[in-house]
Amino acid sequence: NDCALLDGLFIRRNDPGAKSAHLLRSRTPTFCIRDLASIEELAHFLRIKHGLSAENSSGSNLDDDVRPLLIEVLEGRVARLMEATSNGVNKETFALPRVHFMKQMVKNDLMHFQHALKTHVLVQN
Repeated sequence: NDCALLDGLFIRRNDPGAKSAHLLRSRTPTFCIRDLASIEELAHFLRIKHGLSAENSSGSNLDDDVRPLLIEVLEGRVARLMEATSNGVNKETFALPRVHFMKQMVKNDLMHFQHALKTHVLVQN
């Protein structure tokens, strides 16, 4: 895979940014996390969802006000995937091609999320 899919995020009626949801393509988007542009799309969604200004002075969606939200989402996904990869699978089950393939997909997604977090979110000034 060339990216890791991130879904399960949505805007509820009572979210601070619910009235601004029209600024988004979808209230329940799916993100393909692979590069800075994809992280900025996620940041834009989180900015709207949490009622933060959609316009910011730096021209980037990765300002300090949205960074904690990005970290929470990405670290949560990394933790879930790490748990999935650390759960023991007996050797007989792991030998099944579909189980091996699924484990590889989880590891690939984990790599994408860790890279995005370290490269695009945590290193920003």
